[in-house]
Amino acid sequence: LAEYSQSGQLILMGTANQNDIFQQEKLDESKKNSITSVDISHLDISTVTSLHNFLMEYVNLKKVDFGGKIHSNVTNLHFMLNWCTSLEEVDFSGCDLSGVTDCGGFLFNCSNLKTIKAIGCTDATISLLQERITTHGYQNVRIITSDQQEAGSTEMTEQD
Repeated sequence: LAEYSQSGQLILMGTANQNDIFQQEKLDESKKNSITSVDISHLDISTVTSLHNFLMEYVNLKKVDFGGKIHSNVTNLHFMLNWCTSLEEVDFSGCDLSGVTDCGGFLFNCSNLKTIKAIGCTDATISLLQERITTHGYQNVRIITSDQQEAGSTEMTEQD
């Protein structure tokens, strides 16, 4: 991971098992803090059931693309994307969070969050994302649920 952090963009590829996600490579703080975007759309996490602590405290992270890789077998999002204070956009399009039973701290202290893409997501996934926005008291976070909304429709969901 350290060599990828040079550009600020981290693209994860290959196949991950539970331990790969739970016990991430330890980066020193300067390397971790240099990462501004993460793309896991090329990573097979089909056997992963917990994303506990995944991408926690990446304070300069602005954008994450999950590439539809989170499936209903994932039950734990505890502290995922926790304390990502610069995070502006997360793309959960095509993801299914319906199996999540533990999401304490998920998206906590992401005060710059503006957009969550949830195109093609289940109602359960959208409800969970809306609940997190409400629980954390975020204002004016858009949840985009269709391509038309992304193209500029005014029907975007905003939490006031």
